[in-house]
Amino acid sequence: MGTLMHEQKLIGTVEQLAPLGVSDFPKRIDAGNILMCPPTYFTIKDSKNPFMDGQVGNVDVELASKQWQVLKQVFSDLGCEVKEVEPQADLEDMVFAANQVLPGLDENGKPFVLLGEMRHEARRKEVPWYRQWFLTNGYKVITLADADGVAEGATVPRFEGQGDAVWHPSRKVLWGGYGARTDFEAYELIASLLQVPILMLKLNDPRFYHL
Repeated sequence: MGTLMHEQKLIGTVEQLAPLGVSDFPKRIDAGNILMCPPTYFTIKDSKNPFMDGQVGNVDVELASKQWQVLKQVFSDLGCEVKEVEPQADLEDMVFAANQVLPGLDENGKPFVLLGEMRHEARRKEVPWYRQWFLTNGYKVITLADADGVAEGATVPRFEGQGDAVWHPSRKVLWGGYGARTDFEAYELIASLLQVPILMLKLNDPRFYHL
C-alpha cells in the first residue's frame, strides 16, 4: 500500500484511493497557531463569486469587525496562538487569510510556506504582504516556480493556497480542490515540491469555488 502511495502522487479516483487507509500516510504535526487579517478595509468592490453578486458596497463594517473578533476569541479559547498580518488599505479581500499561502513543516520540522498564484488580478497584490510576514517570522518561502521542470519566467498554474489545498488532520497528505480558483496542473507541481500525495477533488458548483 505504501508503494502505491508514493508512486501515485495525485489520487483522483475511487479505484486509486480504495486500497489506501489513513495509516498508509505518514504522520505529521498539526499547526498550533493561526494567522488572521483584521477586516479593517473589508468591502465589496466587485463580484468575484455568486455570493458577491449585487452586494457591491453592501458591507456592515462594524458587524464584520465584531464577528472577526468573536472568531479570533474562539481560536484563542481552543488553545491556538493567533497572530495577525497588517491589513492594507487597497486590498479589501486580504481579510480572507487562507487563500494566499499553504504553510507546513518540512522533514526536519522547520516551517515553510508555499505562495499562492491568485486567480483574480486584484488579489495577487495580497501575496507579497503575506510573503513578507512569513519571511519576518522565520518561514522558508517557496513558490510553484521552484518546482523541477519549470522554466525561468514561465507562467505557472493558478493556486489559491489553503482555500483549496487542505492538510488531512495529523497526516502528510493533502486534499486538493481544483476547477474554479485553482488549476489541476498546480497540484502536479505541489506534489513534486512537497513530496506529498494529494487527494484530488474537482469543484463543479460555482457556489463552492473553494474547497
